[in-house]
Amino acid sequence: MRKYTFLPPDDKLARRNFEIRGENILKSSLNKARASLRKPNWLTEDVWDNLCQHWGSKPFKVKILVAKANRTSDSQGFGISLHIVGSISTSQHGENMTKWNGKSPTPSELFHHTHQWKKDKTWVDQRSAHVDAEFTRA
Repeated sequence: MRKYTFLPPDDKLARRNFEIRGENILKSSLNKARASLRKPNWLTEDVWDNLCQHWGSKPFKVKILVAKANRTSDSQGFGISLHIVGSISTSQHGENMTKWNGKSPTPSELFHHTHQWKKDKTWVDQRSAHVDAEFTRA
């Protein structure tokens, strides 16, 4: 088996890319296993049993229902709320923006960062445009 190494600064980017891809593959694999209730061959029986117990627990089922309701909520006729930042929390994005820019973002800057497409600065949905207009007017 060949070994590869990356030199700085590419080593950090390569590691991050590797970890992101690995996280996505693992998440997808576990979601498929949970949906089909079939144990992947790479999981041991005790880990599988613990996962099944966790997936069947009341707190996990409540979490699933809350997440589903949040994804499908309709506020004031604007439809579901969209953003473009994935699973990273808004507060984490605020911290990241502080590191990048050397100062804390304003609430408006943070909202723009999480609800506008980077390429053309258009809003991800009508609701985001409406919220920004109301915030700007206030």
